[in-house]
Amino acid sequence: TLGETSKNPPTIFNPPTRASADRPLTPARRQYPSSRMGQFAELRRAAALPGPLRDRSQPLVVTAHAADDLVKAILFAEEARLRIILAGAEEAPQVADLLAEKKIPVIFNPTYAPGRRDLSDDLRPGAEPRGSLEGVAALAKAKVKFALQAPEDGDLKELLFIAAAAVRSGLSEREALAAVTVSPAEILGVGDRVGSIARGRDADLVFLSGDPLASASAVQRVMVDGVFVFERKASDVQTYRAIRDTSGKGKDLLAIKNARILTVTQGVIPEGLIFTENGKISYVGRGRPIPPQAKVIDAFPPELLRRVGY
Repeated sequence: TLGETSKNPPTIFNPPTRASADRPLTPARRQYPSSRMGQFAELRRAAALPGPLRDRSQPLVVTAHAADDLVKAILFAEEARLRIILAGAEEAPQVADLLAEKKIPVIFNPTYAPGRRDLSDDLRPGAEPRGSLEGVAALAKAKVKFALQAPEDGDLKELLFIAAAAVRSGLSEREALAAVTVSPAEILGVGDRVGSIARGRDADLVFLSGDPLASASAVQRVMVDGVFVFERKASDVQTYRAIRDTSGKGKDLLAIKNARILTVTQGVIPEGLIFTENGKISYVGRGRPIPPQAKVIDAFPPELLRRVGY
């Protein structure tokens, strides 16, 4: 962690028990580091010793906010021959060209609060810079690999809402959806398992009542490893029972039909079909016959067609 917070760690106060003239109370001791130079001196020391920084198989996640800290983190990573991921990175748009050139991925915090365009006060600047939704579009334009994170100190921590707000500020819908699905999966090194709907991926699916970026859309069901773990409506309990046996494990073959599938990597498939087998996605597409032994879930059942007037 770089920045003002880590440059000013809490002081340490160790009062002696039964203080006396021979054992007086001493002032609190300030911890190191207390400057940017000290931060990187500690990092270099850690990189030279046996420990996590010597494990080159895993990327180092660096939380930094100001552009200067971001640049110095990149230079340190090159010096120590480390792969890094920048988190927070509120001033990343200012160094977007460097990030794209070095292929440094970013977990970007736009620090967005509904109803207020800018949380900062120019007359009383905060200790750390704040991001912006416009900055998200700037990262996309520069071809920086990035994921979105919700503000940790905000009232609203809903990622889909943050992604939708970024679309209003210049990000495309495809880029916004990727920023909360496939991009974070790839940044964390698990893109071959999760983050997109494709053959061979884990059968982790979210069923929504509408478009993911629409404000009125709500999560209806959640599937993890081919098994439903959340159902919003009481009437959906039968769906949950249909794909489970008495042992509590998922059935071998499940077919989900009539779904509008947002694969992220391969675009949108209307009236699509998904097969899952033993917790993995085995087919994504449309028009394939459903095997007779498969359990079937209709994502757009006839009663819903009647309700909307079809």
